[in-house]
Amino acid sequence: MEQVFISYSRENEIEAKKLSDKLNKKFPNIAPWIDRVNLLPGQNWKVEIAKAISESQFFITLLSKKSVEKIGYFQQELKIAQAKALLYPVSKIFIIPIRYSHKTWLDFR
Repeated sequence: MEQVFISYSRENEIEAKKLSDKLNKKFPNIAPWIDRVNLLPGQNWKVEIAKAISESQFFITLLSKKSVEKIGYFQQELKIAQAKALLYPVSKIFIIPIRYSHKTWLDFR
């Protein structure tokens, strides 16, 4: 199983959950990691998120107008992923950005 971390801002939580569900359904060898599903009550969420990014084979980030302008932990997740990506060869993909707006959305059929 390959773990895929899904990064999103709270404004895009519904879309992130839909993406996670679609990945689960379409790709049985992919294990999406999303905070609202994978974090347990009482866990240190900052530590667990950093650990999940570190252990993931891919990092999908949902980019929207609100998320890229927002100040918050979403930006920190991107920085953690960028630091990990620096360790990879140029030919290897780690960060997968998905641009989202209310008019467009990636559709896995």
